Amino acid sequence: MKTQKALSPNKPLFMYWAPGAVHGPHQVDRKWADKYKGKFDAGWDEYRKIAFERQKKLGFIPKNAQLTPRPDSLPAWNSIPEKERAFQTRLMEVFAGFVEHTDYNVGRILDSLDDMGIADNTLVYYIWGDNGSSAEGLQGTISEMLVLNRIPSKIDDHIRVLNDELGGLDALGTPKTSSMYHAGWAWAGSAPFKGTKLVASTLGGTRQPLAVAWPKKIKADKHMRSQFHHVNDITPTIYEILNITPPKVVNGFTQDTLDGVSMAYTKSERP
Repeated sequence: MKTQKALSPNKPLFMYWAPGAVHGPHQVDRKWADKYKGKFDAGWDEYRKIAFERQKKLGFIPKNAQLTPRPDSLPAWNSIPEKERAFQTRLMEVFAGFVEHTDYNVGRILDSLDDMGIADNTLVYYIWGDNGSSAEGLQGTISEMLVLNRIPSKIDDHIRVLNDELGGLDALGTPKTSSMYHAGWAWAGSAPFKGTKLVASTLGGTRQPLAVAWPKKIKADKHMRSQFHHVNDITPTIYEILNITPPKVVNGFTQDTLDGVSMAYTKSERP
């Protein structure tokens, strides 16, 4: 951004930034993962309840919402052998650290806008994720390629390799492993929905929060907007608020019509 503004200070800035996080594999410096030590020791059943109640408190879901039950295909946390729990919780600690590390770097971008003196008149769309929590780690793994290539393994194998060859649980999140957490954590992270990534029917695999900032034009408030929109709606929104008429022909090619609709009305309308 700074290079663009230095070379063309009078031109508007446009940037599309899509980090690899927190897509698998989950890899982040240990100092980030260590911040969450012990935070998930109660397991995914309890964590899902905590997340659900927090969402109610913040106003993301109705006060009378009911939590969907755990699918029969997922084991209860209490059924996980005691010898495996440290492995499973560390996978989630790594994921949580990865999430915070990503959010921290989003903050660096926003800080840079401030440093350049253009934050007040810069429109920012922050879509948190491209899909719901991923259950592709199945029972938890030190290498997601095992799952993707349908190579069978047992949790005992993962723990043995970690301890005997890779240096223990601290290897999770490092370049030594390509870890993905247990599907139970993905289910917990998709609260209050029943589904996860690749299961679009219950929205848990597709619905993501969106935050919009434009200090010069939008006054911040604490109200949540519950209107349901699609990513296709972002471009029409930008066209409307900037009074841009999209071109019908580009480089001799007739353009398809846009499928999306503008979200500009949500600025003042709260359902």
